[in-house]
Amino acid sequence: MKKILLLLTLSALASAQPKLPRPAPALNLLSPCKGRPTVLAWIVTTCPHCKAFTHSVLEPEYESGRVCAVAIAFDDEGDTAKFAREQGLTFPVYKLSREVMRAFMGMTGPDRPVGTPQVAIIDKHGIIQAQSEPAGSPILQRRVIIDSILEAMK
Repeated sequence: MKKILLLLTLSALASAQPKLPRPAPALNLLSPCKGRPTVLAWIVTTCPHCKAFTHSVLEPEYESGRVCAVAIAFDDEGDTAKFAREQGLTFPVYKLSREVMRAFMGMTGPDRPVGTPQVAIIDKHGIIQAQSEPAGSPILQRRVIIDSILEAMK
């Protein structure tokens, strides 16, 4: 059942995004995650979905010790320290530009609004195995789905 759920999830995600799996672009701030599965969330600090995801999904994954969890705000107004404090996060929250986010997530073409959070699941070899579609993907905002993908990467 888990394999069927995983296949359905991955096929739904594959329809509107860059080809997967693919190497994750280099980001120096991800170097502490080298050799570990990583769940990366590109967030907007005022987004209620991002707040819920980082607090309810990403923080428990990080606390479990199974993954490296990282959030990167790509909104110009965001205060990442305040965001992390208010959400009770113990993993790093960084800030980079929208352009860096678009390049990392393989978004090409006109700069259009994106759904947030944008999530990328990277295996221990630095390969993106799953990621949100540009319009956003509630599928990758569910812990059970992330757990299934991480389990399949073992």
